[in-house]
Amino acid sequence: MDRLYSKPHYKHQSYDEQPSKYPSKPLTAYSLEKHSHSQGNHPNRSGSAQSRASTLPPGHIAINLQEGSREEWARQVKHALTHPDRMRAANELDAKELPQPSTSIVQEHFDEAMEELTKVDPRIPNDIGRKAIHLLSSTGILTDFDLSACYVRELPQTGMLALVMPLPEMSRFQMPPPFGGQTLVTWALGHGTTLSTAQLILMEGKIRPANWAYHKNPQRCHMPTFGAFYIGRQIANADKNIPSWAEQELLDSMEKKGKGQQEITIGAIYRGSVEHLSLRGGGNEKCQLNVAKKGIVTTPEKYTIAHSYHVGLKFIAIKWSDLKDDDQLARRPIELKDTDSEDNVNYRANEERHAAKRNR
Repeated sequence: MDRLYSKPHYKHQSYDEQPSKYPSKPLTAYSLEKHSHSQGNHPNRSGSAQSRASTLPPGHIAINLQEGSREEWARQVKHALTHPDRMRAANELDAKELPQPSTSIVQEHFDEAMEELTKVDPRIPNDIGRKAIHLLSSTGILTDFDLSACYVRELPQTGMLALVMPLPEMSRFQMPPPFGGQTLVTWALGHGTTLSTAQLILMEGKIRPANWAYHKNPQRCHMPTFGAFYIGRQIANADKNIPSWAEQELLDSMEKKGKGQQEITIGAIYRGSVEHLSLRGGGNEKCQLNVAKKGIVTTPEKYTIAHSYHVGLKFIAIKWSDLKDDDQLARRPIELKDTDSEDNVNYRANEERHAAKRNR
């Protein structure tokens, strides 16, 4: 069981939000607090608890329907915080617990890897190849990687190409046990992330739960998390790897989501014994609590949250725009003095436009 820390550390926001984006209390606390303050500004308002208490018959107490409205939240936070099957989020780790990536690569090894990757598909841009080699080398898996097994996947819906790199068979990428002890449901998952976060994911061999903000007062604390956010597709239980149709759907669909448009996509598989729960409301906090019970949940925003202890990594992918169709179009020569805005060719500089206005 992971050791719990009294307060998360925010120096290493690796999975994936910056600490400044987290308020110091759950969103529900704002409305409650605002309501409480508005009552406090009018202590003698008709119907308030204070005014009612002054007119109560002897032996009576006031009925207060607002009392206890935050206790339920506090109970849920305490339950999640001490749950034995909750993996710590990245911002709960001490700096010394975070793996340290390599910062250099032997030039000869880099050149050999680039040459091998170029043979995979001539459409791979040099910058994408360099990014891939640097990522693999910094995480210590380049020597175990079969670059000839990589391939380019076309994504027709979004006009993108993706360099897909299946992860090697090694201990850190072994599938974890299924949620609930048996495999009755299997999901293919896609997780969008940054290069720096992808380094930590590949070095640990796991995708930690989404970051959350701690507060010593459980009524003001964010809900501790059990899983990360993905785009998901249910696949056959017999599938040991993500089938090509699901891989293409995940990569294409992720490009339509803000989170999926990040530099790196991690492909993964979840296995469990309980059918997923589809929530149409209730917020991410409710979704995270149900991940602890069900293992996998789909959110009202069509994301999938899967229990981090039961997700195994399968591939990494880097996407770029497919411009081949545009390259075949006839080009109109650019005339530097052309100012016809209807042609959408170029635009006048600010100085030229301002001068034209002054001369009118």
